[in-house]
Amino acid sequence: MKNPNWKLTVSVVLDDLERHRGEGVPTLDELASNVGVSRQTIWRHKDIVERLTAIRKSRLGTGLGTRRRTVNERIRALEAENAELREENNNLLLNFMRVAQRLKDMGVDPFKILGPGSRDPTRLSAEQLE
Repeated sequence: MKNPNWKLTVSVVLDDLERHRGEGVPTLDELASNVGVSRQTIWRHKDIVERLTAIRKSRLGTGLGTRRRTVNERIRALEAENAELREENNNLLLNFMRVAQRLKDMGVDPFKILGPGSRDPTRLSAEQLE
């Protein structure tokens, strides 16, 4: 169902974007979906399309736009994220092993405390505790 006040809503959204509120700039499809009208309805109003285009151009020039990163940029970002996650995983595994060693030092079987899943060699092995 078409929103009867959609032009007012679009105007408010575009005003906020012009004042650099919010992150990124919605596409025409996203704007139409958020307002509750079809893309074609907005497309028929050239003044709205021109405002949105001007905002997108100004944001892209300041680095605030929604330009899709290149494949290489995305790969580098994912590799960096993967490296951070591997480091976090290694730290967690090291902490887990320290707890298991402390339990063993106290005379407690770590496999009884940590459960049967702790016998998984990727998580903890008996050789690592000795």
